[in-house]
Amino acid sequence: MAVTHDQSRLIVYGGYSKERIKRDVDRGQVHSDMFALTFDSQFVKILQKLIHFVVVHLVFYTSVL
Repeated sequence: MAVTHDQSRLIVYGGYSKERIKRDVDRGQVHSDMFALTFDSQFVKILQKLIHFVVVHLVFYTSVL
């Protein structure tokens, strides 16, 4: 997942999902789809604050460990 340079789109690429085949048997599926999601400027500001919050807390928790 990445934000474009002009921060007008969120690029989502790939993923992984599991499907239950039988009671104790799962099958994994790797996805290679790509989507470009657009959003307005208010959402961009909220997303930037959320990303900043997550990064700050990750740095804090990794430095504590």
